[in-house]
Amino acid sequence: MATMEEIVKQADLLGYRGEKREEYLKQEFKLLAVCQEKKEEAERQERKEEAEPQAREKKEEADCKERLELEKMKLDAEMKLLQAKIEAGIIKNEPDSSGTRSSDAGAKHLKLPNFQDGRDDLNIWLTGFERFAESNGWSREKWSSLLCVLLTGCALDCYGRLSAEQAKDYDKVKRALMKRYDLTEDGYQSKFRTCKPAHLGIRRTKDKVLSNFYWPGLDGDVTRYCRSCDVCQRTVKKGTVPRVPLEKVPLIDTPFKRVAIDLVGPINPPSEAGHRFILTLVDYTTRFVEAVPLCKINTEFVAEALVDIYSRLGSQKRC
Repeated sequence: MATMEEIVKQADLLGYRGEKREEYLKQEFKLLAVCQEKKEEAERQERKEEAEPQAREKKEEADCKERLELEKMKLDAEMKLLQAKIEAGIIKNEPDSSGTRSSDAGAKHLKLPNFQDGRDDLNIWLTGFERFAESNGWSREKWSSLLCVLLTGCALDCYGRLSAEQAKDYDKVKRALMKRYDLTEDGYQSKFRTCKPAHLGIRRTKDKVLSNFYWPGLDGDVTRYCRSCDVCQRTVKKGTVPRVPLEKVPLIDTPFKRVAIDLVGPINPPSEAGHRFILTLVDYTTRFVEAVPLCKINTEFVAEALVDIYSRLGSQKRC
């Protein structure tokens, strides 16, 4: 920050006289006093909190906000000085050899509106900022520092929580801001589901979408979306699938005319012989049970067990 002598010399260099000179000096001295006061306050706060380790996290957050405010004030001062030099004819507002504008030093000089937290839509505002920056030839490396001057409220706090390295990268700053305001894939999905909550069903939802949009595969997308809704699945009308008609169960009166075969296992711990499964055969008529222990339930072991049973009891007509 410049001293009072440097400010006076700067006013002489710009050729200010009379009331204009007094107004310029008054503004610059006021800015200098504010910065000096903040610096002294920061030093007092630092000395005070050195004896309070438990307040270190709070101190870091306050320092971050103060640093951002000082940086913003510094950029404002540079912008005013640049504007004054342009008006005095010391420099010209023309593109340089690289094709960028000298107005790249300050966003306010180009009449960009500040982001108003709680009033502006961040996604739309950032899109406007990017288009404005591209149309005025700003280098992308400076977008982050220029963006900082225009942020307010929670957006400025989010920017202040980034590391110095991250704050220089516009893409990382943008991702952090979008995440802070829930402008991510999950955030958009949540807003979509809660903006006008209703459970219209597949047909009415499809009609509502078709009244404004269409894309290939719309029917399938709407159907999957409605079927993925937990509320709809819990409240949908049951019994829409026709019931299977009842049939008479035949009476089995001949032994081994019909049997039931099943496998039981694995059983832990296994037997001493290593058997872990049991093949069971039950006769529907007599309730006769045949059980064969097995080590494995592959085709070979199961076939051998069935052959052993059928060789003694004979083959049944129906399983």
